[in-house]
Amino acid sequence: MFAKVGGFLQRLRRDETEGCASCSFFAQEGEDAVLAGLIDPEWNRKGFFVDVGAHHPTRFSNTWMFYQAGWRGINIDPTPGSMVPFRELRSEDVNLEVAISREAAVRKFYCYNEPALNGIDNDRREELKDTHYKLERILDIETLPLSEILKRHRERFVSPSFLTIDVEGLEVEVLSSVDLQKYSFDFILVEQMLPDLMALGKSDVWKYVTERGYKAVACTGRTVFYQRTGDVA
Repeated sequence: MFAKVGGFLQRLRRDETEGCASCSFFAQEGEDAVLAGLIDPEWNRKGFFVDVGAHHPTRFSNTWMFYQAGWRGINIDPTPGSMVPFRELRSEDVNLEVAISREAAVRKFYCYNEPALNGIDNDRREELKDTHYKLERILDIETLPLSEILKRHRERFVSPSFLTIDVEGLEVEVLSSVDLQKYSFDFILVEQMLPDLMALGKSDVWKYVTERGYKAVACTGRTVFYQRTGDVA
């Protein structure tokens, strides 16, 4: 698997040198490039995605390249006003300004001067006190399980190909809000701020998804890629 991705990335570097206009990537650490190689190294497949914590239609986006290639999906982010640019640039997607949690509820949502840091129950003022990042406001927002959103849009998105999650510490809560046997994503991408790779096997996310038939197959500096194997613990 890693050899396959390596070969794909080598072809990307060659194509970029030759001026290939189709090889533009937008994710923060090249996650879209890695995922494209994992899904189909020949890049001849289209599908559906779900992006939880979508942030922006293009900036740091794991899915914008896929949208440009003909994929469609559901973009989810609770930041007020976040879906305005999505509706402009990605009108063929479903764009939802809502938060995901295990159960429908009202939760505290922390908004910072860097929207990429926003999150539910995400009070990082102490951590960020010596940086230029500042808390701007705290909102009460409604949350829904991911399963409810997928149910509402099941006629359009029958079998999503991949799920990408960037929710500032609530990854397991998002994962536990959807039945991964019923909605069997081929790949799940999760932002995990790990000190090193040795910590991966001890993480709550790794334990949760491996018990439900997934294995870790790749990673960037902060994102781990899990692939469905079908072997449920």
